Amino acid sequence: METKEIADKYFKAMVGGDFDQMATLKTPDAVYWLSGEGSWPFGGYQSLENQAKLWGIVAQRFPQGMNMTLQSISSGQRFMSIFGARERIAAFTKTM
Repeated sequence: METKEIADKYFKAMVGGDFDQMATLKTPDAVYWLSGEGSWPFGGYQSLENQAKLWGIVAQRFPQGMNMTLQSISSGQRFMSIFGARERIAAFTKTM
């Protein structure tokens, strides 16, 4: 599967509330960054443990998924970035 295709599936899983599918699309060495570094507990770079906490909270609050719009996907052989918008912009980066 191409990197951009993985990013698209990840975003669609997030929007659709398929949080288990999101987890299967990340590698153990994924680097995860969210906007808002220093302004909330999940801003900035996140460990796999923090990612699990974050998506657990999101799954509880948005069991049907998140109403977000895909803004862009950037990808290369070893990275991808997804930018989506709800009220704020979030980014996901995965190394491959």
